[in-house]
Amino acid sequence: MEIRFDNHVVVITGGFTGIGKATARQFLESGARVVACGIERPDQIRSEDNLSKEFDQAEYYELDVTKESEVQAFASYLEEKYGRCDVLFNNAGVLYANILHETPTEQWMRTIDINLNGIYFVSKYLLPLMIKQGRGAIVNTSSMSGLLADHTYSAYNASKGAVANLTRNMALDYAPHGIRVNAVAPGSIRTSMYLGFADRVGGLDVLDYGTGKVYPLGRPGLPEEVANAVLFLSSDKASFITGTNLLVDGGITAHTGAQHEWEEVRTLLQSKGTGG
Repeated sequence: MEIRFDNHVVVITGGFTGIGKATARQFLESGARVVACGIERPDQIRSEDNLSKEFDQAEYYELDVTKESEVQAFASYLEEKYGRCDVLFNNAGVLYANILHETPTEQWMRTIDINLNGIYFVSKYLLPLMIKQGRGAIVNTSSMSGLLADHTYSAYNASKGAVANLTRNMALDYAPHGIRVNAVAPGSIRTSMYLGFADRVGGLDVLDYGTGKVYPLGRPGLPEEVANAVLFLSSDKASFITGTNLLVDGGITAHTGAQHEWEEVRTLLQSKGTGG
């Protein structure tokens, strides 16, 4: 099933790394005009990352989604240059690991600012373009942690739970305008966020081993696998789908014993002196 986005204008926040970059690449390969946004400087991305020639066709826009004035300026720029926005992928996100009473206030505020308020600001200022067109598709990045709670990640769980319900609310509010709003809810995906936990448990091999023990499909997911879901939800192939949070989680939320097995894996890693 080939999905094409010829002449579609696609905006991706958090578009320089991980899931965002994989999704940008796939949209480009499908004929879209991609505007990838992120806090990184465009020249920094081009010099530090080994991007393919195809990905080099994307437009880079330095944007802090937590700054309303920056988002307003970006929306004006987008309207002036392209005159439209067909797809918005609200993907910018951050994760910190702390239980609630040990979560520093600045971590809590930053998590809510990026994961939730960023969606609010970007959607608020790009939705008028979609309303004017009478159509559009928005995909938000939630998480399996937005649908089921997980140990330790208090701020992250709270922000992603809010994203999951905001997605449903937006779907109801904007359906009369021909705008569909959905979310992807990934499990453990091999992004820089995932790799950042490797040192805590004794290395990437150990982390992959633990993940493989718990996930029914026996491995973490890949950014491209989440990107596949984003393209589908953004396309006319999903024309009767709105208000859904699509799990891309290797089956872990269907596995009632997963949390118990995670505890067993943590205990095993700690007994080997690798931490937890």
